[in-house]
Amino acid sequence: MLLQLVEEGKVSLDDPISKYGINISNASSIRVRHLLSMTSEGTPGSQFSYNGDRFALLETVIASAAGKSFAAALEERIIDRLGLNRTAPNPQSAAFSVSGLNKATFEANMARGYTFTRAGLVFVAL
Repeated sequence: MLLQLVEEGKVSLDDPISKYGINISNASSIRVRHLLSMTSEGTPGSQFSYNGDRFALLETVIASAAGKSFAAALEERIIDRLGLNRTAPNPQSAAFSVSGLNKATFEANMARGYTFTRAGLVFVAL
């Protein structure tokens, strides 16, 4: 979605993240490309450092540039366009409502989690 917005001229990878309302230390020198490439910590662009919280800030960039919530942009730009009628934002989040799906039905049809134990395969209740 981010690169769609870049293609549309709504985001530049060289924009400071502060342009999108992100307020973290050094935000004016951290560019969108630094969040995307996981090089936003320390001297921006100099060293890769995985940080899921930093990467998740791209949701704010996308929401700001798209003019709608990240979930609504995801629904419109990816899920609907690809006809993914069994895919939706997290049903445990209020964002699920943008899907228009019935939460109970959706959850009933979700794949069940599992884990391996010495006794074998154990399914985790949803």
